[in-house]
Amino acid sequence: MVIVFYSCEIYSVWLIHCSAAVIIALGIGVLLSHYNWTSNLFWWLIGSGGAALLYFAPRYWSFIGGLMLGVYTMSIWPAMIDRLFCRPVARTLTLANLVYIVLTLGSVWVVAFNFVPGGEYTRERTHVLLAITMVLIGK
Repeated sequence: MVIVFYSCEIYSVWLIHCSAAVIIALGIGVLLSHYNWTSNLFWWLIGSGGAALLYFAPRYWSFIGGLMLGVYTMSIWPAMIDRLFCRPVARTLTLANLVYIVLTLGSVWVVAFNFVPGGEYTRERTHVLLAITMVLIGK
């Protein structure tokens, strides 16, 4: 019984450190949002690399990729909000919701391929949805 308690204590300490790393990464992203180079192609490649690590890498590398993606997402968020209000808002939000609905349906097709028409073509193609999402964010 002591061994189980000890392993749970180690897990909770590790979980606290990982949670702190996520909050710090998101804060770094917010701090980086003030710089102009966050709208650069190279910065998008770093964010896409983080997304690829998150999806394809095992264990800790996946966590590092998630941190990279979090920094990237938080650094471009203010610029995306500014661009939203520089365009016609109703048209932009309608298009954004349409894209969101299509990607959500795509994720359903990936998982429930036996029950959805055309599902045999989208079976276990989550990497395609991830690539489409990152390309649309980079535009």
